[in-house]
Amino acid sequence: MKGCAGKAALEASAASSACEPEARVNPEPVGVNRCHGGSSAGVAGAIFRWLASDARGPARGRPAARTASWGRRGKGSEASLPLSPRGPAALRIAVLSSTPLNPLEGSGTFVGIAGLTRGLAALGHGVELRPLGRRTRVHTLDRWLYNLGVALSPPRGVDLVVGVDLDGFLWARRRRTPFVASLKGVIADELKNERGWVRVLLGIQARWEGLNSRRADLVMVTSRYCAEVAQREYGVPADRVAVVPEAIDLEAWEDQFARAQRRPRPGPVVLSVARMYPRKRLGDLLRAGAILRGRFADARIRIVGRGPEWDALGRLHAELGLGDSVQLLGDLSRERLAEEYVNADLFCLPSVQEGFGIVFLEAMAAGLPVVACRAAAVPEVVLDGVTGVLTPPRDPVALAAALEGLLRDPERARRLGAEGRRRTAGFTPRHVAERFLDAVRSSIHALSGPSSLEAP
Repeated sequence: MKGCAGKAALEASAASSACEPEARVNPEPVGVNRCHGGSSAGVAGAIFRWLASDARGPARGRPAARTASWGRRGKGSEASLPLSPRGPAALRIAVLSSTPLNPLEGSGTFVGIAGLTRGLAALGHGVELRPLGRRTRVHTLDRWLYNLGVALSPPRGVDLVVGVDLDGFLWARRRRTPFVASLKGVIADELKNERGWVRVLLGIQARWEGLNSRRADLVMVTSRYCAEVAQREYGVPADRVAVVPEAIDLEAWEDQFARAQRRPRPGPVVLSVARMYPRKRLGDLLRAGAILRGRFADARIRIVGRGPEWDALGRLHAELGLGDSVQLLGDLSRERLAEEYVNADLFCLPSVQEGFGIVFLEAMAAGLPVVACRAAAVPEVVLDGVTGVLTPPRDPVALAAALEGLLRDPERARRLGAEGRRRTAGFTPRHVAERFLDAVRSSIHALSGPSSLEAP
């Protein structure tokens, strides 16, 4: 997932229903109305009043949450986002995102936006999300048209603008409002695992994302890995990059897990959840499954999700003669996904490129030990020997050995799963929102003015 969003699948086929269930959160529609104007002095005053305050949330006794709205963006784009009332120390934050706001297409970016906005609202700050409206059959064109619309009708009356990935790159040339570019992954890095026209179109998006990053006061990334890549690929100075991880709605998942049906199982179950991009390397898991089948005849591997690699993986499954030992389940609802998590013994995803990998947090929230690859940002989320086992990338033999080791040592698997479950408590929306605000506050303190870091 981007944190890794679904850009590649959107480009691969406009009709693609590729699903990465790790992105499934309750899709609260996001309403939009126009932000009304405000002077730059008012914006600066709001920023510095906030800086002088605790900036952690509203005072006790404030009224219940309300719904804010912003801008017309075409038929069918209207939705609602619960926002807390603004107090004297609250910020009004505009979020720009041309990523579809649904769990099938929006994937990890959808999760990241939803988690951050929930956390900010819980702390008393207002969040106004400007969603993608009219759609064509080419997502790169959709994103350019969206950004042209932002440039022609920019956000007004807000204290801070957050542009997700490349969004805001045209408006940011002449902005006066403090601006954060929030990269849920680095497109210039993701495209290296794609082919053909998908790679070409992502290359265009990467150039826009680079402009957005250089024009922002602060670049927010989800991992140290992404920070290094953004500095290398986009030339962003290290002192303008902050790492803030993605959030997981732990309470919602706990509720789903509690209500999920437990099934009788003839043997151990290894679960994988992914949108089927080439970078997920699910073929390596199928090959590891062929090896594991000879050692654990009753073990089963269940893979949730669809995507560009679905047909190729189906052919490989047939070539390896995996039968029922490996099952490709396709897209599942959130309720069905919760059932898969609670009925599994291990989680495995051999991805070689993750800007974060929120699906690992979901597996850890379910108490599952994780087997993954020592690649990209994965070691920052899955701690080797603590919450899971990491193997060399693109190595099905090592993957099979790691799975076998945990299946033969259930007590160790239980310890890793329990530690993973404990670790997820640090990734709640509120905790992540607090880190976001701390990073913004530090950045604003370092600036002499809201536009002093603007790029030409």
